[in-house]
Amino acid sequence: MVDKHLDAGRTAGSDAERETAYAALNARLMEIAPTIYGFDRQSVFAASNRVKVPAMTDPAMAFGLDGMGFSFRLMEMVE
Repeated sequence: MVDKHLDAGRTAGSDAERETAYAALNARLMEIAPTIYGFDRQSVFAASNRVKVPAMTDPAMAFGLDGMGFSFRLMEMVE
């Protein structure tokens, strides 16, 4: 699909057509672009026995996102 937009921009007969093709290309690239962070940080978190966050304690459930495993759908409140 990216090649289609590139070809359309390269062969466009007018500036307006070229702009439309490259705008579509830009939208597609933003859609498929990965998020890459150019920094690293260390953070400290308070913990409680009443909150279980499997993505932070079980390596099998961990995932490498900037959210550090803080996905509310993976948390459980216990009493």
